[in-house]
Amino acid sequence: MRELTHFQHRPDQQFRVGRFRLDFAWPGLKIALEADGWWHRSPEGAVKDRQRDSWLRSQGWLVFRVDDEHGEGVLAAQVARVARIVRSSS
Repeated sequence: MRELTHFQHRPDQQFRVGRFRLDFAWPGLKIALEADGWWHRSPEGAVKDRQRDSWLRSQGWLVFRVDDEHGEGVLAAQVARVARIVRSSS
């Protein structure tokens, strides 16, 4: 996630919320960015992600998931979208 090094407000990595660790988090804004690999596209992974995201939302977190399934261009656009939201929220 090289793109995240260009953020004005850099995220905390592997930030713990309850029993979960968030890949990237802006705790003051309660925004999380999860970088999903192949496991998250499996049926088991998808179920666990939905449960996790539901719990995080119940705690006031806004959760974004990005993946590389559709190539680097799409991944960069997904990260840029989160960057805009972080900037507008801070």
